[in-house]
Amino acid sequence: MPPEAPAPSRLEGTVRSRGTRMPLADAALFVDGAPEPAALTDAAGRFSLELPPGEHQVEVRAAGHDRHSA
Repeated sequence: MPPEAPAPSRLEGTVRSRGTRMPLADAALFVDGAPEPAALTDAAGRFSLELPPGEHQVEVRAAGHDRHSA
């Protein structure tokens, strides 16, 4: 019997403005340098992503704000 594939992980959170700490709606989250966003934040700045096992680079882009990655 082949080994079971690892389950994807869920990354959830809220994107906030660095200066005001207010939630940012419609911020785009890019994973591992992909050209298209993996998710957009909702009106309250919340997002949810499913990622395959392993380490990933997530970049957040929002109009009027600097790009940030983690």
